Parts: sequence; structure tokens; C-alpha cells
Amino acid sequence: MDRQAITAAFDTLDAGVDAVLGLDCEALTTHERMVLLERVERVRRRLPAAEHPLINQLARSGQRRGVGRQTGACDRRVDADQPRRGRPPHR
Repeated sequence: MDRQAITAAFDTLDAGVDAVLGLDCEALTTHERMVLLERVERVRRRLPAAEHPLINQLARSGQRRGVGRQTGACDRRVDADQPRRGRPPHR
């Protein structure tokens, strides 16, 4: 698959989510809402299947900077148990 097709597929995904977010579902019955919630749940569970290959490819290529980072504490070698500056220690 070429780059343009990949970008187009993600653009379609973004547009679809935007369209769903813009819907007014007030006219739906309870049953119809439940059916749509089930569909949203199915989509939500499928999305990691799109993320994992991309993450794995980044890991294999050595381009790990920024992937899976939670804080910059590791980069700065900050001790998580050390009290923050400007705050008195918690007692």
C-alpha cells in the first residue's frame, strides 16, 4: 500500500469520527442508542490493532524517542521520591 492510500484511509477515519461526534441522537429510541453504543465499543476495541503494528515498526527501526514516554523524569534523572522544589514536604 502506498503512502497516499494510507494517509487517505486515516483521513477517512478522522472524517468518520468527526461525523459521528457531530450527530444529534435525541430522536433515537433506547434500543437504537444501545445498538450504536455496541458499535462504538466494537470500533474502540479494534483501534489498538491499528496502533500496535505502527508501534512495533517504530521499535524495530530504532526510532523510539517519544514512544511510550510517560514523563521527562527519566531524561532529567529526577528521583521520584525527592520532594518538589517550592513545596514543603508532605507530612
